[in-house]
Amino acid sequence: MTRRPDPAASRRSILDAARECFSATGYAGTSMHDIAKAAGVTQSLIHHHFGPKDALWAEVRRHAFGQYVQQQRQLIQAVTAEPTGLRTAIDAYFRFLSTHPDVLRLVAWLELDEPAKLSDDLLQLHTEGEAMVEDLQAAGHLRRDLPARFVLVALLTLIRNWFEERNVVQDESDPQQVAEIDAAYQNGLWIAFTEGLLARPRAA
Repeated sequence: MTRRPDPAASRRSILDAARECFSATGYAGTSMHDIAKAAGVTQSLIHHHFGPKDALWAEVRRHAFGQYVQQQRQLIQAVTAEPTGLRTAIDAYFRFLSTHPDVLRLVAWLELDEPAKLSDDLLQLHTEGEAMVEDLQAAGHLRRDLPARFVLVALLTLIRNWFEERNVVQDESDPQQVAEIDAAYQNGLWIAFTEGLLARPRAA
């Protein structure tokens, strides 16, 4: 008996392949042929499920950034106005990026190719993140003389840039070593963020 095609499975396979291709080479550098080959389907089937290339790109963005925004919004809403809440959010954000490296690549390609198309959800997420920092400032846990948006951007950059620069300081071929240096960086980031980088004067 011949198994009937599963439209949902085909659509999922195409979307996964498109996400992988777009994250690797961007919108301009990816062809429908590339995606069809990666998914093991015909280009006509891709058109059947998603339409033209720009519609598929939009769906990949919606799905990838939707995961990111949902995860971040849950973190922000769960953070209490105390340092332990902030540490929990930082650690969870770090874990998300470590397990979804394609999200950062997609954001980078989008910023290069189509900066005007940054998601309204991503912009709204920044606003919510600023409000979280302001709550921590109001509670006396973060210094108040720095704008919340600067604090947020600095913190996000310290996390995001690690995944762009990690290969400079660590051979990424050994998963165990990568996990160990990730944990060490997370701890060092927290110390630098909460205690500063300047050495404290020695007691006389």
